[in-house]
Amino acid sequence: MDRAKILNLLETMEARVDRTERAFAPIASPEVHDILQLLRVLKIRALRCRSKIDALKPSDIGDLSEIIQEVRAFTSVPDLEFKLTQSEYQGRIAREVLAEEATYLRNLSQGMLIGLQLTADGLHDLLPAQKPAAYRFAFDNDNERVVIANEPFRPTAREAEVALAALDEIIVQATEAVEDLHQSNAAPRLKAAFSRLKERLSSYRNIVQVGQCNHAASRMLKAYVEELSAPQFEQMRALVEGVSAVLAQFAEWRQFCESAAQVALDDAAIAEIRADTLVLAQQLKRSTHTSEDVPRALEEVAEWVNEEAQPDKRDALSLVRTLENFWSLLTRNALAKAVKDETSKVIARGIIFVAITAVSAGFAANISRIPGAEWIETTFAYVKANLQSFGVK
Repeated sequence: MDRAKILNLLETMEARVDRTERAFAPIASPEVHDILQLLRVLKIRALRCRSKIDALKPSDIGDLSEIIQEVRAFTSVPDLEFKLTQSEYQGRIAREVLAEEATYLRNLSQGMLIGLQLTADGLHDLLPAQKPAAYRFAFDNDNERVVIANEPFRPTAREAEVALAALDEIIVQATEAVEDLHQSNAAPRLKAAFSRLKERLSSYRNIVQVGQCNHAASRMLKAYVEELSAPQFEQMRALVEGVSAVLAQFAEWRQFCESAAQVALDDAAIAEIRADTLVLAQQLKRSTHTSEDVPRALEEVAEWVNEEAQPDKRDALSLVRTLENFWSLLTRNALAKAVKDETSKVIARGIIFVAITAVSAGFAANISRIPGAEWIETTFAYVKANLQSFGVK
């Protein structure tokens, strides 16, 4: 992409910001005031980029992307349920319009980044580390296979004593409850869900994973409530509520739930991501460079969003974050100047080659709709443009 096309994208961005400003300007509220302030800053930065188009750098576009992300964050504000009156958006809910415009502006900025022909080194500097999710990934000690990362619980120093004491107590309660459940005639799926919860608690690993298993067990309890005696139901319900209370002691789980509240994926997008995840899992089952736990983890997070007619936002975030973490590990190794072992770079590139040729065209765009995952679309586009170099030699 030449500079003239990037200039055109910047002009388009300014025009869309103007339009969004006009739509929100008549509304008097502190939240809208903050949104308008951000839009004005974005327009000034875009104008500055136009003024130095021949010397534009990826960091300049990165500044635009950060502001757009701040604008997007306002889509979770409860007060944006009013309808707009401006002609282009007349009668539409403010939150929906803001989300739509933020996505459009983000896509423009991503196009500019790709247009600047980022090098692998430049793109690598934009890659985030893995985030709290049901699963994170790592290379094994020999750097020959991707495995599930070993993640012990990490309570903060202030919360450690209370959180771990509460955890020990709930493990005892879970052990007794699961033993009683297995001696009953309860459905196998219900038994399996609570056994998995007990195992995850007892492992002292990945608090987000425990939270998601507790949520899954709660769903199973509701589904099979009629098959349980009143005492059995109360015992299992008390366990679910007890685990929830323990989870609240861990900052990582609280932060994950706060992030989930910002998820704005529709059912169609979730269904597409789930389908791509299952395709990817099938491909990885044939690979000698991933442990068998990796495709199994992908299938598990895909199943969580399939267990309810309208997926819970925590389940949706677990699915997307797990994929984001997988992509983070691969790209950070594949694009690195130097890694501990060149084998991991080759393996990462080989898995990326398989992944990018297996998933649908909308894979990256759908994941990038989650706040904080916007970088996926840039790396996906770069890798796709340079796909031949990622093939297995």
